[in-house]
Amino acid sequence: MVAESGVRDAEAPTLPSFPYLRINRFYTSFQPQLHRDDAYQFWIRQLAQLDTQARAIEIHNLPADKQSQLGKDILPSLQQCRNTLIQQESIPLKKTIIEQAVVPDGYSFWKRILGIYPISSLFVSAGVHRWHQEVQASYAQPLEQLPIQGNLKRWSSSNGRALSTTEIQNILATSQDTLGIPRPNTHQLDQLFHTFAPIWEVDTVDSNDAIGSPSRASGHLTIDTQRPVEYRKVSYTRYQQQTLLQLNYVIWFPKRASGDIYAGKIDGITWRVTIGSDGSIWMYDSIHNCGCYHKYYPNPIFRLRSDLPSMYVEPPLVPQSLPDASPVVIRVAHLTHYIDRIRHASKMPAFLPLRPKDYDSLRSLPTATRFQSMFDKEGLVGESQRPERYILWMMGVPSPGAMRQWGTHITAFVGSGHFDDPHLMESLFEKVK
Repeated sequence: MVAESGVRDAEAPTLPSFPYLRINRFYTSFQPQLHRDDAYQFWIRQLAQLDTQARAIEIHNLPADKQSQLGKDILPSLQQCRNTLIQQESIPLKKTIIEQAVVPDGYSFWKRILGIYPISSLFVSAGVHRWHQEVQASYAQPLEQLPIQGNLKRWSSSNGRALSTTEIQNILATSQDTLGIPRPNTHQLDQLFHTFAPIWEVDTVDSNDAIGSPSRASGHLTIDTQRPVEYRKVSYTRYQQQTLLQLNYVIWFPKRASGDIYAGKIDGITWRVTIGSDGSIWMYDSIHNCGCYHKYYPNPIFRLRSDLPSMYVEPPLVPQSLPDASPVVIRVAHLTHYIDRIRHASKMPAFLPLRPKDYDSLRSLPTATRFQSMFDKEGLVGESQRPERYILWMMGVPSPGAMRQWGTHITAFVGSGHFDDPHLMESLFEKVK
């Protein structure tokens, strides 16, 4: 019924033979540790929790008549069934479950074949290289020389007292679960998100440069700039056997009105903060919500690895190191919404308030008659298609330039890259000795 209604949620795919379990790239990374019985049993429960959440969203998004057919007790019944299956299958079928707990690659192999990828990717690589050079040249300019087309408007969700490094370190150390994953409680997460909340400084010419919130109230997906919202999501990365907490701040704009092949309805940025085990910031990085324009802002204790490949890959773009303190001001350009600079705000500037909201609320937005996800069953925002898809399809990226759901962000046209890859940081950066 969920599949027939087109309301399948794409954030975490189901295991082929175990539809009561779902997987993401982060939990796949724990497979080498699952020889321990306690670790495996805990891991299975996390996969079941992913399914519990996703099925609740999918059923919530069904048309009312189909929800009635399922009945009010469908979720408790599904949970009971899920628990029974875990008890019966988790041990005898352990090897099969682990083998199937893999997220499919986001790239289309056949498109790369048809697009003669070994040749076409060379031209795309040249374009990426030119863009990297333009970014580096822009960041080399003094801040006061950055062009301003309109007025600099600032938004932030910051409020209250920021946590000290010692307090952050204590939260991370005392909230670890069986797998060593830091899981702060709701209050602690609110404090952490406040502590690292950025100040968005946007060169604003018209409403397309205003931060808003996605809405389906009118039947079509729009960005309501009368209700500016910052969506928040927790993620994790692995670094040298440690699991590090990441805070994601996501904003949306009505449109990228740049008038080129990258223009189109709906635009947005994800800003990610990776917190080290010592309570300090180890990395900032950002993407547009299509997965493109990935930029890294590392702590000076990190540098790019010396053994990175140089052929058929997109090199990481590191336009500057992270500022030496929070809060950080993120300068966003007019039209393109490129991040043009980040800096420390030694004195908190005046800003418009952003209402913080759980990112998962985007998976079930109210319409006039029902609820509907911002994303389709492939994790794409169909209304945000870009003309560039007619040119870059041969790179194997589904609908290049379209906005995407968490878990489906492809970050490289040449080679491969996924924003939620838990080994991304350690594959690119090493600590300075």
